[in-house]
Amino acid sequence: MSTVPPVLPPPRRRLGRAFARAAGRYDAAAVVQQRVEAELDARLEEARLTPAVVLDVGTGTGRALRQLKKRYRRALVLGVDLSMAMLAEARRKRGFLSTFELARADAAALPLRAESVDLGCSSFLLHWLGDPAAAFAELARVLRPGATLQFATLGPDSLNELREALAVTGEALPAPPDLEALGGALMRAGFRNPVLDVDRYRLTYAGVPELLRDLRANGGLALRAGGRGLGGRARLAAIAAAYPRLPSEPRIGATIEVIYARAERDSAPARRAVDPSEVVVSLDRLGRRRP
Repeated sequence: MSTVPPVLPPPRRRLGRAFARAAGRYDAAAVVQQRVEAELDARLEEARLTPAVVLDVGTGTGRALRQLKKRYRRALVLGVDLSMAMLAEARRKRGFLSTFELARADAAALPLRAESVDLGCSSFLLHWLGDPAAAFAELARVLRPGATLQFATLGPDSLNELREALAVTGEALPAPPDLEALGGALMRAGFRNPVLDVDRYRLTYAGVPELLRDLRANGGLALRAGGRGLGGRARLAAIAAAYPRLPSEPRIGATIEVIYARAERDSAPARRAVDPSEVVVSLDRLGRRRP
């Protein structure tokens, strides 16, 4: 069954717990994510880049990271994620002969030196952040001038059917940034020539419970407003009754909007002040394997 990725950025601790619970079954459920990752890989093939250092931010279980290492065999490939459970899955699936590296890090505080990365990638991370400005600024800091940033994120029309249904219960499902907002944020962060486009998927489910089950499988347990959850038979029935559907369709539909973006790192942006207690990873050391 096709799986819909979640939209609403929840509080950090609840998000961490949700992904910890979902880590073991995430790859089996993330059908849309796999399609998007395949599209991102195809775009990299067309670009014909030759990076020496590749960074995947929000690497999750490392599925896209493994493809990046396959494409850029001679490059140092590093994946970072905030979830230890996701990183554990990525490490477990890395394989004996794989040579990519993993580190726990926040997208807005990358443990890398300035201008040390040739290609930055991200897939299905930014919509969790709410405002991507801090992540864009940090990516601009670690990318070399002229380096490429490529990412995919959910657009504001994702799950608009669920957003409409939730309104009857007083819950809001905030929309991620649109094309114009993302393009503007990239330019302000220190990127040039941003190119953005949109693709849409139409998924169907037997009913609202099945849709919400898919959200949980993707870590999306935090569809809440004012501290209230989606549980409770009465509230679930109200959401199901309000969910838009066509009389001719026995199943409900879910729209997924995906925004693809690519930009180049421009002149040096303002540098983030470094905390004296912060550990900065040396890419040279990452590239050396222990016997």
